[in-house]
Order: sequence, then C-alpha cells, then structure tokens
Amino acid sequence: MVNIIEPYAHLVGVGDPTSIFTREDGINCLRRIEYFGRVSHRSEDAQTDSSWERFIRTVVLGHGDFSIIEHASVTVDMVVDRGITHELVRHRLLSFTQESTRFVNYEKKMPPKFILPLQLSELHIGDWHIAVGHCEEIYKRMISEGETPQIARSVLPNALANHSFIDFFTVTNSNVPVANMKLGKL
Repeated sequence: MVNIIEPYAHLVGVGDPTSIFTREDGINCLRRIEYFGRVSHRSEDAQTDSSWERFIRTVVLGHGDFSIIEHASVTVDMVVDRGITHELVRHRLLSFTQESTRFVNYEKKMPPKFILPLQLSELHIGDWHIAVGHCEEIYKRMISEGETPQIARSVLPNALANHSFIDFFTVTNSNVPVANMKLGKL
C-alpha cells in the first residue's frame, strides 16, 4: 500500500528551528532591516521599539532603499514532492537543505511517503497508485539485495515526499515564480 501524505509549508520561527514563524518574528526581521538602514543613514540613535514601522514605510517603501532588506530572510519548512524541489533549486538566489535520497535508507529509517498530485484526474488515480507502488517494491527489493540507497533511489518517482528547508531572502522572494499550482496552494 502506497503511503500518501499531504504536502505542507510553513515559515520557521527565529531562534528555534522547530517553531512556527510568529508575528513577533516578523517584527524582529523588520527591526533588523531598520537597524542596518539606520547604520547606513547614521541615525541609529533614532531607533526605538516602535520606530521600525515608520522607517520601513518611509525609507524602504517610500524612498526605495531596498538594498537593506537583503539583511533579512525567512526559512520555509516544507514537505513537497521531488518534482517541486527540482523546480525550486533552479533559483540560485535561494538556499536549500533537502532530505537526501543518497543517504536515507527508506527501509531502515522510515517507509517512503508519496504526494498524490493535486490535479491528477480521477481516471488516472488507480494507474498512479500502481506505478508508485511498483517503484516502491523495486526500491525495497534492491535495498534488500544489497544496493546502496544512492543506487536504489534511481527508481523512486518524483512523487516521493521530500522534507526541505528553503531560505527566501526577502529581496529575491518576489522574483521567484511559483513552481506550480501545488506550491502555490501551500
């Protein structure tokens, strides 16, 4: 039986990589941008706990001083299929860490999980299950017969769920096209 899971994506909290990004994390990112902007404008003494909002509106958005936003980033924790990660890694202005099919032995660590394509027609769901199940069986057989995970992974489909972390630098985030409908829905 093919193990199907739902894809997800969420922003990782600042400081604790297992936490969810909060409003306070976002405000702290904006305060960080303000600080670097104030150093560049030599107005550090004007920074207060609440000055970030006016500074971002006036200096960054109003005057177009966008270079200072390069000092902030967010990390996305996501589980998507390998096809999505293949599309995302083409954007070299992002930083990636993804589950390694080279080293992870899905027979020892955990069974492989797969993501059913959201737009797959009802007509082909049965075919999809058969194909993915067959790939999983071959993978398991190859591992049991001594192949390394690096070699056996070659039979795994793009539907293989993949846990990844991606840093989106705020200056480039708006220039990265949505990989496809699946990522856009996350």
